[in-house]
Amino acid sequence: MGRVGSQSAKAVHSYLERHVLYEQTAAVVTPGSHPPGHLMTLDYMVESAVRALETTPAECALITGSPPRHRTAFAVGAQLIGYARTPQDRDRLADSGATCIIPSLADLTLRLRARPLPN
Repeated sequence: MGRVGSQSAKAVHSYLERHVLYEQTAAVVTPGSHPPGHLMTLDYMVESAVRALETTPAECALITGSPPRHRTAFAVGAQLIGYARTPQDRDRLADSGATCIIPSLADLTLRLRARPLPN
């Protein structure tokens, strides 16, 4: 699993540790992951995570509730897992072509924790 975030690397690592996901995370890409002055578009960060995981975009999923990030998922060829906090979010995500929709990040976290890492 890789993690792309707009938060600081410190905040992302802290979240992963707090939710017992750190061991399942092979790559973390944040705006501060590259040299200062480097343009860190979301597309570039997702592509960097895919390269770090040595996989293809089609084998990756971007989890988001943000419409601009929906476009990023599709632009790079990744799957989109929509995070819907409200019924309106669910409708918007379904209309945008989300591969699947989750109502809770906690539910996803529990599922990821229970899933063994591939060898």
